[in-house]
Amino acid sequence: MKQFLLLIIIFIVCLSCNKKTPKIEPVFDFNNSKTLLATDYKHLPNEKYREVVSFGDYYIFSREHELHIYDKVSGDKNILGTKGRGPKENLFIWNLKKYNNLLYLLDVNIGKISLLDIDLKYVDEKYIKFLPFRSFSVDKNYFIFDYTTEGNTLGITEFKNLETKEFHKKIIPTGYKPSEYNNSVGILFKDHIYVKNNAIDTIYLYDKFTQKLIEKNPIHINYNQETNNPPVEPFIGEYTDGIISFFGIFEMIDDNTIIARVQGQLTLLKKIGSAYYVANSIIFYDHEDFMADVSQFYIDGDQILAMSRSLDYTLKIPLSELMDY
Repeated sequence: MKQFLLLIIIFIVCLSCNKKTPKIEPVFDFNNSKTLLATDYKHLPNEKYREVVSFGDYYIFSREHELHIYDKVSGDKNILGTKGRGPKENLFIWNLKKYNNLLYLLDVNIGKISLLDIDLKYVDEKYIKFLPFRSFSVDKNYFIFDYTTEGNTLGITEFKNLETKEFHKKIIPTGYKPSEYNNSVGILFKDHIYVKNNAIDTIYLYDKFTQKLIEKNPIHINYNQETNNPPVEPFIGEYTDGIISFFGIFEMIDDNTIIARVQGQLTLLKKIGSAYYVANSIIFYDHEDFMADVSQFYIDGDQILAMSRSLDYTLKIPLSELMDY
């Protein structure tokens, strides 16, 4: 009997050892990216929309001063928006963000953040001094934006009193080139701010409340596109190889997982130890075998809503296409 039990235990251990676990290569080869046919994930019309969110019962897209609202069940479309500078009016909705049961519209022409409730009724409007262009992230109490000063590149503003603090020091000092390396994107996630310079493959982690730098996590990534960007003199800073990153907008899935637009592809990165590594990436093609670069995306639970400027329809992709690798 003891021998029989021992054989069963050995069998179970062997099964556990043979179970396959996802493997992440030290350097992901983008030539081996997963290829998907865009029409298989066709969702809604793309009428030159800028951004998309999933909000309550609707998929909402921004276009100039309007919101194009699609019912998730029926697909019926309504348009909300009046052009102007007055209350409940907009000139150009540059960013569209959702947090809990509020929708945030950033109008860059007016310098205004409008808040809409779950019934798409205006509940508040905040006029701001600084106009986000590359970075805009919100939560209940704060918003993050690009805010170039003498020494820093980002600002964080409290909604309650509109008090602003600057943070994230410039890599290239004022007066030196290439100054565009300082352009940064900040993401509010839980009690932290995740920051990436557009041209530097590192994630900077800050405390949301103090804006103190907690750690720097390098991104190990090997692009297969030519940068054609030799170093420019004079050059001062941490970054010395003159390569502009193809790593664009990104979202945090959890403390160790990022989905980003890299080389126009939806790309999954996982944190291992103190660094991020590419785990998977997707290329979309149309019927004529042209690559459809992703311009914007939004994580909607177990789905990804995405847009490409080369497609007249939007995409809805199961998150598992990226997460299963």
